[in-house]
Amino acid sequence: MSDHRLTRRESQQRTRQRLLDVAVEVFAEKGFTGASVEEIAERAGYSKGAVYSNFASKEQLGLAVLDRRIDQQLKVLANLILAKGGDPRLWADQAESGSKGPWDPLLMELWVRALHDQELRRRLATQQMRVREGAAAILSGGTPPSDQHRDAVTLTVALATGLSLQYSVDPDPHLMQLFAQTAARLYKELGPAHSHGAKRRRPKA
Repeated sequence: MSDHRLTRRESQQRTRQRLLDVAVEVFAEKGFTGASVEEIAERAGYSKGAVYSNFASKEQLGLAVLDRRIDQQLKVLANLILAKGGDPRLWADQAESGSKGPWDPLLMELWVRALHDQELRRRLATQQMRVREGAAAILSGGTPPSDQHRDAVTLTVALATGLSLQYSVDPDPHLMQLFAQTAARLYKELGPAHSHGAKRRRPKA
């Protein structure tokens, strides 16, 4: 009986991952607004019902695509940032990777929709907080992140978001270089070597 349940869970997980894989492709080709649940389901080899049994809406599917991307990127940074955080080439590679997929445009389209959708806005805010806290924990090198670490991450994310928006309409390589140099400078100033001297956030009551 337990083996049957495990096999069913694995099957559901494969279905979910397949839908996410195809959603990435369709979002990259057509954008979030231009993509349809029907096309994603058809390309993945499932019915539209299979999509809605895993994701309550197209917006939830988009958020899940971003969630998986966030997990992947935090893992990459956790493995590389301590060794290469001060090297602009690491940040340039990250920026280039983001520009090649649907990630930045997808986030922008969801942000626009969230202006008139309170629940989507709440979900995006929670997701972005997870990004900042995860990156701050990596930046602090395993010690509790300080306010300065969080501020550095907030500024880096804001810079990356703003420049990616500009890059989407004006792909000037200097924008990538500017981001990479600034991110590397922030890391050198606030990386693990400086963690012990940074002011800590007061514990929550």
